[in-house]
Amino acid sequence: DPDGNPIDPAQVGMPADFPLEVRLEITFKALDGGRTELTIVEHGWTEGHMSTLAELGMRQSLDKFAASIG
Repeated sequence: DPDGNPIDPAQVGMPADFPLEVRLEITFKALDGGRTELTIVEHGWTEGHMSTLAELGMRQSLDKFAASIG
């Protein structure tokens, strides 16, 4: 809401399985040759359509990120 409080996603037209909160865990690991491994784990998605869409969106974001630095 305008005050920064969480709202029910269904109130703004999101599907019923859209979570109220998604926690991200991001890890960077140094590899040989000056490379870095990036791991992103999202917690809070239920199995179903929204989980599938979230994964697709993350893959698109990472592809764009890789293209911008590579």
